[in-house]
Amino acid sequence: MKRIDHIIIKAENFDEAIQDFTDAGFKVYYGSKKEKAYNALIYLQDHSFIEILKTQVVPPLARLLTKWGVFRVISPIFHRLGNFYFKKGPILDYPVYSANIKAFHERVKKSSSNLKEDAKRKKPDGTVVTWKCFMPKKLHLPFVMSDYHPQKMSENETDTHPNGITGIKNIDIRFNENTALFKGEIQDFYQISKSNIKDTDHGFSVTTDNAIINYIESDDHSISLLTLSPASGPVNDKLGKYGVTSAN
Repeated sequence: MKRIDHIIIKAENFDEAIQDFTDAGFKVYYGSKKEKAYNALIYLQDHSFIEILKTQVVPPLARLLTKWGVFRVISPIFHRLGNFYFKKGPILDYPVYSANIKAFHERVKKSSSNLKEDAKRKKPDGTVVTWKCFMPKKLHLPFVMSDYHPQKMSENETDTHPNGITGIKNIDIRFNENTALFKGEIQDFYQISKSNIKDTDHGFSVTTDNAIINYIESDDHSISLLTLSPASGPVNDKLGKYGVTSAN
């Protein structure tokens, strides 16, 4: 698990969420032309970004097929995306980056979706950004992303935000499985070196290139808290309802 690629945050009210993050001192960019956008992006200097997602974009038929479990059998990708609509949130997922996604997928393809090689998005300026991704069949495991072509962010989009935030400090993940078995599953699937994983009082942690992931024993599977760095008053004052805080 090299690094967190991005964090997906559910927006019950898309326009309000964009305004909340703007008020908290972030530069927020629409993922496509404003009138068609279903997501908005906050680029960070540690090569990650925050995605604010309008989950209402999931079509009613897809919601039904997800609820009935049809996608679970025929399409792990649509099963995960459909579940974004039903998941309480506010933090939905934490995709991770792979420098060699084809080799990664080949190793775990029996327990994953097919490798999607033609994922794309047209930015507001008309630039088409492409990438590859695949989804573990288990929803509580983060999905995997490749590099973006061209790069997902330009130089002007990685300038320091007015609130001074530069990256992710850590993210807290709750799980309700046997700790040793779950740690082994995470370690094996993402090939985490022993030096980057350690036991804690209430679970275990994984150190990546840009953040620490804290896996915490609980009674459910959920993503409970995203902590950004460095500390910022606007973030802590305004974004608690999205599961976002900041600290040194």
